[in-house]
Amino acid sequence: MDPLAGAHTDKDGALHYHVEDKELRFLNNEEVLRAQYEKFNSAAEVWDVDEQDEDAFRLAMLQELEEGKSGFKIDDFAAILDKELAVFQ
Repeated sequence: MDPLAGAHTDKDGALHYHVEDKELRFLNNEEVLRAQYEKFNSAAEVWDVDEQDEDAFRLAMLQELEEGKSGFKIDDFAAILDKELAVFQ
């Protein structure tokens, strides 16, 4: 389920989503909000990441990019890198 499925995208790629009153009704119920806070607070995990984990994460991200699983095109990524790194030439 995509919460922004009904959003409009303008020519710059910005998403515009109009919130309706029915989507905000639960905000008036303090008990529901407290229950959600407790749920999210108790489920919060602290990740301890060492250097090996960071490298593995980077490699996994690059592999997904190369295999086309990330939702981004590797050519677009390379073009952005070329543009940004051109400053140092």
